[in-house]
Amino acid sequence: MASPAMKVRFHPEIALVVLLLALAGRPASGGGRDGGQDRYQFAKGLYARQQWEAAAEEFAAMLTQEPGHADCDKARFYLGEALVQQNRFREAQGHFDRYLANQPGGEYRRQALFRAAECAYLSEQPEEARRRLEAFTETYGNDPLSGLVLTYRGHLALRAGAAGEAESLFRKSLQDFPGGQFQDDCRLGLARALESLGNRDEAERYYLALAAKRNSRLAGEAQFRLGALCYAAARYDAAIEAFSTLEYDPADPWASSAQMGRGWALVKLGRHAEAAAVFQSMQGHPRLGTEALYWVGLCHKARSEWDLASKAFLATVDRLSAGAAENAAPAEAGSEHLPRVTLGGLYFHAGESQLAAGRLADAMSLFERGTAAAAPDDPWLDDIGRAKVQSLLQQKDYSRLEVEIQGFLASFPHSGLAAAVLRMQARAQLEQNHYGEAEATLHRLDDVGAEKKASDLFLLGMAHEGQRRFAAAIEPLEAYLETADQASRRQALALLAVCCARCGRFDDARRRYDEAFAGQSDSDYGSGESLPADSAEQVAEAALEAGEFETAAAFYERVLDQKADPSQRGRALVGLAWCRFHASDYAEADKALSAALNLPLQEKLAFEARLLRGKTLEKIGDLESAWEMLHAVVRDGRQSPYWSEASWCAARVAERLGRPASAIEMYERIAEAEPGDHTAGALYSLAWLLRERGESRRAGELFLRLYQGHRESPYWVHAAVAVAQGHLASGCCGDAEAVIADVLASEGKGEILDRVLYLGGQVALAAKDWRPARERFERLLAECSDSRLVAAAEFGAAEALYRDHDPAALEHFKRIIEAARGDAITAAARLRVAQLHAEANRWDEAHEQAGAIAGEFPGFAEQHEVDYVLGRCLAARARLTEAREAYQRVIDSPAGQRTETAAKAQLMIAETYFHQKDYTQAFRGYMQVEIFYDYPELQAAALLQAGKCRQLAGKHAEARQLYQQVLNEYPQSLAAQEAGLCLRSEDSPGDRRFASPAASRIR
Repeated sequence: MASPAMKVRFHPEIALVVLLLALAGRPASGGGRDGGQDRYQFAKGLYARQQWEAAAEEFAAMLTQEPGHADCDKARFYLGEALVQQNRFREAQGHFDRYLANQPGGEYRRQALFRAAECAYLSEQPEEARRRLEAFTETYGNDPLSGLVLTYRGHLALRAGAAGEAESLFRKSLQDFPGGQFQDDCRLGLARALESLGNRDEAERYYLALAAKRNSRLAGEAQFRLGALCYAAARYDAAIEAFSTLEYDPADPWASSAQMGRGWALVKLGRHAEAAAVFQSMQGHPRLGTEALYWVGLCHKARSEWDLASKAFLATVDRLSAGAAENAAPAEAGSEHLPRVTLGGLYFHAGESQLAAGRLADAMSLFERGTAAAAPDDPWLDDIGRAKVQSLLQQKDYSRLEVEIQGFLASFPHSGLAAAVLRMQARAQLEQNHYGEAEATLHRLDDVGAEKKASDLFLLGMAHEGQRRFAAAIEPLEAYLETADQASRRQALALLAVCCARCGRFDDARRRYDEAFAGQSDSDYGSGESLPADSAEQVAEAALEAGEFETAAAFYERVLDQKADPSQRGRALVGLAWCRFHASDYAEADKALSAALNLPLQEKLAFEARLLRGKTLEKIGDLESAWEMLHAVVRDGRQSPYWSEASWCAARVAERLGRPASAIEMYERIAEAEPGDHTAGALYSLAWLLRERGESRRAGELFLRLYQGHRESPYWVHAAVAVAQGHLASGCCGDAEAVIADVLASEGKGEILDRVLYLGGQVALAAKDWRPARERFERLLAECSDSRLVAAAEFGAAEALYRDHDPAALEHFKRIIEAARGDAITAAARLRVAQLHAEANRWDEAHEQAGAIAGEFPGFAEQHEVDYVLGRCLAARARLTEAREAYQRVIDSPAGQRTETAAKAQLMIAETYFHQKDYTQAFRGYMQVEIFYDYPELQAAALLQAGKCRQLAGKHAEARQLYQQVLNEYPQSLAAQEAGLCLRSEDSPGDRRFASPAASRIR
């Protein structure tokens, strides 16, 4: 969990930048070019010559380089067609869809609708294809293409198992479009649908009719399916006859499949020797040879020829592993009832052959290889698992057996072989006297009628203890003590001590433990020599989990006093270290851990020990050693349960060491893992580190993830503020306001109320809600008077007044200047005072304020705004050349370029030339506003003035064109009305300076 004293990052300098974002404009938009006609004609020529790839490249290039060309939509359609010819159906589908979206009534609408549906069908998008094909039928039901559409729909229904629907669609296609070129496809599909519906007689008639059309490309498949139909109906002799008919025509592509089918039928008839001969003759087939070799093995296995069978299966494995060209799935459509040839199945059959021959180790090796080689969906994996359990049970290798059983039950909980595996597990547990586990296992076999195993009170207590039902275990164990002999009494007392400890009854646990072992010599324990240490360890673990650190430490010391093996000593030392760590005795904790890490610890415990030592070293202050220890856990223990905690601690240490890249790596790993205790903290810390490194987009995504998914986290309110800042920076004021309102309504805002209120004021400013903005800034000043944001809030309140045209704003800004903080806020206030003076035509005062900023505040972020005010002051004094230089600085400024201020500066440059009657330069300046910026009012004003420049230069046709453009493109602008007057007037508007409607309202 996050520490209450978590690190909260906040950069106050960001506040002012965000506050003044409203001054920034949008980038200009570009225009398109014509000139694509030659490319289009060239691409069509390539298409007509069936140069599909080259044509597709040309059409694609035209769409990229000439996106506004009149023929682009037609080019897109032909691009789709060229891609279809290359079997690039998904890409083609996208282009057909774009064509239909752009040209809903276009000349190629019918073909595009069909092609888009066909592409979905051919690219195996069944649901999408079904929807589109149905839509085509509804729109163009009588079109000749509908015959093919119905065929496609029939095949989709067939694949989806809707045989009845498929039958109807195929019949409709045959009835409504009897002359269609895909009638044989319909008949074959209809036969398959009928076969699925159980109407085998009619299906057989269709197959026979198609098979008799020797000139049909589907005749061979029909003959093969006829044989497969007989095979599925268990008419194996008839199947052999049907397959043989096709087999006699080796030129038919289905002949080899028919030969395979004959072999299958022979197997079903028990004629394994004949079947083996058939399959052996096909081992060299380029496509079916691997499958044929597999069936050779099955034939040998059926004849109990174990060595020959195993060799055949392993030879098949070699072929399959070597990348044999043929697909090892059943030979063709129509053989769906046959098992696939898979690596898992091959290793299973080979191993089972060895198992039947009594070679248990060889069998187990083959089963292991099969597990490793099989694909995740291999249908033979559970058979292999069951066979491995059987092999290990016969070898009495109980440790491996238990692992294998657990793996099987976890992987195949619904397998039909699960009951057999459970029975073998119960048998193995009974052989090992694991009666509690055996009882649990046998209870799981109730559903299959397995007999339950009874146990006495002691075994019942062991069963409860093993299931961690400690309270339930105490009663039968205490009852058992009344009749127990000395040897088993000690074991029961030890187990009872453990159960008492697990129930939090530590006094009883000590009493029972002492009753069992006090005054006994080592020789008294006999075969139970490890019992004192084992029991003490379990009592210690229970005490440690319950936070009884003194009790836990005492029992860990008892373990260390016994004849504990190295592994147990390691566990006791790690447990003792935890006790010392919780007692803040870090030196003793480190001493215990140092001793533990010199012992052969199990992997999980080793990772735990290293984690704890890393945390201990951090507490001691040895950060470099702590980093090395924690980083080793992160590096080597990805699957350990301590990985997340180690990553969190390592990241924290890396930050303390001044290694942000390492900290980022750690936090990223936690953030990408399954959600846990440290996920929220990692997201928060990672977001800030990335933000500090300049990766604002990634940081914003992490803050949003934290805000949306970790509301109960102590980091939530801070992430929410960051998310709101991101929305504000993107201009999404409504989203930002929603987040601010969410935070203000939450209970965790108190510690950063000043930031929330300040950001809320920023959002309101950006949304032009001047009064709410002022209220939030003023609330901050009233409730958070000691905040670092007081100065920024004072400016924010003044800014709200300024934007609301309230005269009181001037005095507010002056008070900020008088405070003489000398910071960016003072510079911004001075800028506002200059702007207010300029609005009131007090040019001397405006120039004095603006001119002082550059000297007092070099590098001021809003200097382009200052230069704009200076330009206006200079222009008012008729110092036009200097004014243009000031305006040009706005346009060239990295912060100001492409903003609305830059657009206004460009407009003002044009105005100075207009004032000097240099209509050529004025025209160029006005047109730059229209072309390079995207501010409609300013663009409309610039076009209107450009028209006047042309009119004053005697170019009346161009002037009328520009006036008309204002009316067409900016009909709602303030300049439109005057443009209409100029367009209708036969007289020149005269030599008068035009103040654009937008420019006249500039503040």
